[in-house]
Amino acid sequence: MRRWVKLWQPVATRARRRCRAAAAGALMTAGALVALAVPASAHIANPGSFTFTVTDGNVRLGLLQVPLPTGPMTGNIDSAGNISIPQSSLQATGEPFSYGTTLSGFDVAVSGTATVGSGSITGTLDPGSGAASLGTSVFASVTFTGAVDGVQVYSGTCSVGGSAAADQVPVTLTTGPPGGVPYSEQDGTVTVAGGISNPVTCDPALPDLLQLLFPLVAGQGGQITVSGATTPILLQDSHLSLSPNPVNFGEVQLGASKSATVTFSDSGTDATHLTGLSVGGEDASDFSVVTSSLTCQQDTGGIVVPAQGSCSVDVTFTPGSTGDRSATITVQNSSSDGTRTIGLTGTGINPVLSANPGSLSFGNQVVGTTSAKMAVTVANAGTTNLVVTSASASGDFNADASGCTSQPIAPNQTCVISVSFSPTAGRATLRSPRRRQAGPSRSPAMPAPARERSHRGERARSRSCSPRPAPGPRPELSRFPATAAPRPSRCPVAAARLPI
Repeated sequence: MRRWVKLWQPVATRARRRCRAAAAGALMTAGALVALAVPASAHIANPGSFTFTVTDGNVRLGLLQVPLPTGPMTGNIDSAGNISIPQSSLQATGEPFSYGTTLSGFDVAVSGTATVGSGSITGTLDPGSGAASLGTSVFASVTFTGAVDGVQVYSGTCSVGGSAAADQVPVTLTTGPPGGVPYSEQDGTVTVAGGISNPVTCDPALPDLLQLLFPLVAGQGGQITVSGATTPILLQDSHLSLSPNPVNFGEVQLGASKSATVTFSDSGTDATHLTGLSVGGEDASDFSVVTSSLTCQQDTGGIVVPAQGSCSVDVTFTPGSTGDRSATITVQNSSSDGTRTIGLTGTGINPVLSANPGSLSFGNQVVGTTSAKMAVTVANAGTTNLVVTSASASGDFNADASGCTSQPIAPNQTCVISVSFSPTAGRATLRSPRRRQAGPSRSPAMPAPARERSHRGERARSRSCSPRPAPGPRPELSRFPATAAPRPSRCPVAAARLPI
């Protein structure tokens, strides 16, 4: 027997550690479920009563793993994320377990029952970050027999803490290491885990061989893991809205671009993190998010929309072809509203405007009268309809675009803009002929009023005209000069942009 014990001596310390951990672990699981050691940083959008249902749990003590009971427990959470579960469901009495393994050529078998008890659970939960730290007090004991190569070598009880409330062991489990998984606002799931710091005590003392299974050193006892989900799903108090939504860019000429600003607003008491902005849909390549225009702050969690605040980003539409175009921006975020989308629409157009003739000459026109109308033919050489909304002329010229504004101009079709000249001022000249006297000397010119002739030119003046555009991107009307003067001259007509 001495030789057998000596053979196991090198691993005896590890076994003791595992043993202690097993008992303590069972209790800790219960407390680990919902207690948080630090306040949550997020508020709760739906405070009140909730149910936490344990779907899986275990206490691992060295090589021995004892399952924990599953089932629901009811608690309450306030708007600050503080949790209270008066009665833990992590209670088990006489829960059977068995374990077998081979150690250094020896077959070791352990079987028995486990008893677990836990106190109330308190703490906090931050659904925004998913962080949880759960605190409770626990007691666990395992009563079992152990056999080596079919020969029973032990019968007794190992435990951590005491069954009385004052004797239970405080336990803290979190969603971080060694095995936690952060809370999910998508499905309400969470896994909390933590180590057992108190040593396991056994009565009678374990033989050296079985100490390989159960570590008995304080601080190296074992680990507890509990998984479950809350009902309803707890949400942080952040509410994301997008405006405008949808975004309609209207008509945009091929080769041109148009931008619109989208504003992100959060009406909640917690900030929202935007974790993704992606453009998808049938015509996604025609739309883009201009990230350089983003006015939101950023941190390690993503783009931050402040609580009770807003920020924005520009979106650009550059049509790749004519006709209606559409896409969708998907906004992944941490708000309680979940993933949001923005509809994008726009129309690509390609009208090409030309004007003929290139100039108009009105000749002389008496002041205060109006000339006959002269026609400027406007043609659409593009591939989409051209819409003329107005035309104007400067100075003493008038443009009548009613022949073009009554309906869209289809591709390869024309309309007529009528231009007239109505001078408001003119000019007059007086010319007196000179007489030359014969001989070497010259006498002064004789007054000859009767012979004086006056040339009064018809009152007329020259004016320039130009069709003027309505606001907005529209094809340009070619410049055409128009003249009207006593002595015919040409005056340029300013270029006109005709709205379409």
